[in-house]
Amino acid sequence: MHYAHRIREILLASCAGLLLTLPVAIQARDTVLAETGTPFGVRSAYMELVDGVYLLSARIHVPVDDELRTVLRDGVALELELEIKVIRQRSYWLDEEVAALTQRYQLRYHAVSDRYIVRSLNGGEQQTFPGLEDALHEMTRIERVPVLDRTLISSDRDYEGRIRATMEVGEVPAALRWLMFWSDGGRRDSEWYTWRVLQ
Repeated sequence: MHYAHRIREILLASCAGLLLTLPVAIQARDTVLAETGTPFGVRSAYMELVDGVYLLSARIHVPVDDELRTVLRDGVALELELEIKVIRQRSYWLDEEVAALTQRYQLRYHAVSDRYIVRSLNGGEQQTFPGLEDALHEMTRIERVPVLDRTLISSDRDYEGRIRATMEVGEVPAALRWLMFWSDGGRRDSEWYTWRVLQ
């Protein structure tokens, strides 16, 4: 009986020690993820006035992992949607939406040519690339997209630009659904990125 009692004390002490160190291990893991992992989202955005039209340039970050590579190579498309707004800020009323635009892009792997295809779902233009990183670089660099005519805003008012990104995969085969643990249903939404529109 004494021997069994001693074994139980040792087991309880071991469990207590494990419980004490577990939060530290989790915190250390989360710290590493925070330092090394860059989440999906808008990294920068601004508009410039060219010939009376405001043109948007933006940078979106899409993390690349083995799960994303596998899903793409199995023929599943990746879609990136950008929701763009220009808001007139008002002190005593709700802000007024002056312009709204949605840009959509699709990334797909073509197995026969072993190339990645980036297509604008707004205009239909497409480009092909030998590697995933090159294709994502093209899709996530938004260059001088027309958003707003200068005549639609007043020089004595304050305006704010806003952009939000959504990344979503297409229909995933049942055999690959277990890979999609990295997001809810294969979809990610960024926070709104805002900036002041310079006149």
